[in-house]
Amino acid sequence: MKLDIALIIISSVSLFGVILFYIVTNLLRKKINELVEIKKRNKKSKSSSRKF
Repeated sequence: MKLDIALIIISSVSLFGVILFYIVTNLLRKKINELVEIKKRNKKSKSSSRKF
């Protein structure tokens, strides 16, 4: 009985950890994509200003 309860607790905690990890990685991926877009815009504006 105690073993069953321990297994349920461990599995729920690991499932929660996987969900939390998935959410954090998605947030980080969005932030990184935003930073990359900003850098690309800055490079494009600098290169276009050099042409003129």
